[in-house]
Amino acid sequence: MGRIKVLLVDDHPIVRQGLRCILETASDVELVGEAADGVQAVRQADELRPDVVLMDIRMPALDGLEATQQIKKEHPQTGVIVLTVYDNEALVVEAVRAGAAGYLLKDASQELILQAVRAVTSGGSLVEGNLLQRALEHLGRPEAPGQGELRAKLAALSQREQEVLRLLTEGLTNKEVAKALVISEETAKKHVQNLIAKLGVSDRTAAAVMAARAGIRR
Repeated sequence: MGRIKVLLVDDHPIVRQGLRCILETASDVELVGEAADGVQAVRQADELRPDVVLMDIRMPALDGLEATQQIKKEHPQTGVIVLTVYDNEALVVEAVRAGAAGYLLKDASQELILQAVRAVTSGGSLVEGNLLQRALEHLGRPEAPGQGELRAKLAALSQREQEVLRLLTEGLTNKEVAKALVISEETAKKHVQNLIAKLGVSDRTAAAVMAARAGIRR
């Protein structure tokens, strides 16, 4: 596999400069472009076909959530990581619904940002700190409409896949899932891939959100 191609999107040049310096420290990451708003981001995603987009939320012309939605519609294989100052569980939910696989705060460490880039490239996801738990709790008060359809999808999962899904609601990685269920990491990864496909969602975070909407927690 070649270097991970990253598109950087933020309307503040000084933020882009700082992130550029972080990305340049990683030998397996290549910064292929930068954009200052959502419109530029969508256009550059079409032209550059990045593996990962680091996306700010509040920007002129087109905000990051709308841009994420458009990019994921045209390039579903591209991973989007929202990078923002907003420590808000409702925004995490909005970002996941738009198609983002990651949600980090702008004060995240260099190590965490690079970890997220690598995780999303491998089909994983990463939501910082306790934000995922708070987002799931935010969704844990299920709305009546659509609950029957949600539960029907979840009922189609095997018993093992349901066990794995409950662990995903806690934000566990494949390695941690494997340890909890005393199975190999490869088997855990396969279960995650299968349940994502059965639920018709884009990634493990979206699967956990779906489970929370149906009131399913460990």
